[in-house]
Amino acid sequence: MTGLTDPTRFDTIEVERRSLRVVPFLFWALPVVIGLVYIARYAVNVPVGEDWRFVGTLERYLTGHLEWSELWRPDGQDGALVRLVMLWLARLTHYDTRAMMALSLLCGATGLGAVLVVLRQNMKDLRAWFFVPLPFLMLSLQQHGNLLDASRLGTMLTQMFAVLTVAALHRASGPIELRFRGIAFGFALLCAVCASLSTLEGVLLWPVGMLQLALSATERRLKWVGVALWSVVGLLTCIGYARGYPLDSLWASASVVLRQPLQPLLWSLTAVGHVLVDGRVAALVVGIAIIALAVLVFVAVARHGARRTQSAWIALFAFSVAATLLSALGPAGVELEKSLASTQVSLSLLSVVSLFAISAGLWLEHRTRLPQIGILLLWALIVVSLPISVVGAIGAGRRSRLERQQQLSLLANYTRNADALSRLDPSVDRLLRRARFLFERRYSVFAHRARQTVGGVRVSSVDERRSLSLGELPNRLGELPIAFEKAYRPLYEVKLAPAQLSHFVPSGASRYRPSGPDPWLLYTLPPRLLSGGRATRLLLEVVCHAPKGPLIELYWASETSSLSERDSIRFRLTSRRAVIPLDLHPGWRRAEWIRSIRVDLADPKSCEMLEISRLAFFAPR
Repeated sequence: MTGLTDPTRFDTIEVERRSLRVVPFLFWALPVVIGLVYIARYAVNVPVGEDWRFVGTLERYLTGHLEWSELWRPDGQDGALVRLVMLWLARLTHYDTRAMMALSLLCGATGLGAVLVVLRQNMKDLRAWFFVPLPFLMLSLQQHGNLLDASRLGTMLTQMFAVLTVAALHRASGPIELRFRGIAFGFALLCAVCASLSTLEGVLLWPVGMLQLALSATERRLKWVGVALWSVVGLLTCIGYARGYPLDSLWASASVVLRQPLQPLLWSLTAVGHVLVDGRVAALVVGIAIIALAVLVFVAVARHGARRTQSAWIALFAFSVAATLLSALGPAGVELEKSLASTQVSLSLLSVVSLFAISAGLWLEHRTRLPQIGILLLWALIVVSLPISVVGAIGAGRRSRLERQQQLSLLANYTRNADALSRLDPSVDRLLRRARFLFERRYSVFAHRARQTVGGVRVSSVDERRSLSLGELPNRLGELPIAFEKAYRPLYEVKLAPAQLSHFVPSGASRYRPSGPDPWLLYTLPPRLLSGGRATRLLLEVVCHAPKGPLIELYWASETSSLSERDSIRFRLTSRRAVIPLDLHPGWRRAEWIRSIRVDLADPKSCEMLEISRLAFFAPR
């Protein structure tokens, strides 16, 4: 009987219960880890697209020619705060674009933490397992475009400041001391100003904040003081923002909306549904279902008189819907597929997060049927969407990495590839000037402190007098044959009959069995047919049954050089088809006319039989 009343037994049970309570909160950190792994796997430190516009701003800033009026004026989507943050990061990291991608993920994680704070304020008896899907939704890989593009930092900043504003206003209306209410309200004002200086959608926080203040449980006198102060600061911020914003483009888009009012609505519904599913029809159906569920949930909120307790989530839902509609002003009049862009997800997903929290709060407080159906439906949709978002993000990440690796190889040697730079920017002269600026400052691709590493390849603008180890890059480039065939055109198909061979015994058509310590095959090319600056890729198809794949050494000789270790590439093949990026090697780029290439098997024991089925040179289209 003493064992039943042993106090240590009850202490053990309590420790086990506490440990079980911690388990669901570990899921809040898991999406952050997944996002970091995704960025580390697929991000490439190279300016692309809109990044080159920022390079111009960075150049004027570092040379002392950047005026405040230019910094304040919104540049496309980004406001002054985004450019200030990017300038600070650029100086701190030598303009490593991956740092801005990591900051975008940090913004999403901060917004996730603010959501958790509001949930704990709303529901003291928090069922942590209930909210496990929320972190996977807030940091969904559906928004991979904002995680792999440094120029999309403004959208992630707006998302973070929007959630922080709503959370701070919710805290300011809670049962705390007056001075702490003032601090929380001041922080909400600061976050709303920062959101307004990030993107145009951030300006919507001012009317949304007034809605939240009107619905909150704050005393009437304090409520009207807060509304007045919020209105004054919001009006001043909007006036200052409008002075620099190109309103003509906004009015032009609005006129298109007036002529085609249905298309922006369909665009917005598709963007909301794209938070959970891919495909135009599926996203549109899911978007309509989410809005229909929102109508039912808000009817339940009005019926139970829960407007005050759910004011934060109502405001966040209103902001998300309004931001999605405002985004429709830009692509209005174009195809609806534009609403399926991954960059549109970051603000639209806040509506689903809000519906999830409202449904959960109503069900935990009132135990009615409608919120229960809503929470179960959202649970199911989020869980089903997880593998869809992961698979889609991995495919998009691979395509992005391949494309940016190609751009990196061009920029790392921009003086030799001036003609090909037109694929990156129509204004080649402007791009050359800005690339030269980055090179002189040792920024981005040209940073000496941390040389660019892509799949085991160290890319440097300085010629290196040794063999360049390409690691696994040929295998990774060979993973996307369709993308490769579209990006490159064939130049010359090497005849598979070798001119010379050593320590190889022929065993059929293009099949060879190693017979000595130094097996190699030498292939000759017609005179003055290919130069290193013209042929940038070698397609190699090899059959070799080996556990780890054969270790290959590729040598070449030109009219001015002979076979040597300096002009060679060493790599391991893990698949039958590989694309060798020859233009990453300085020795290949210097070669005037290629006379011969030699394929060496570094380890004779790695292959019992080597079969080369294709050797072909390619050039960019």
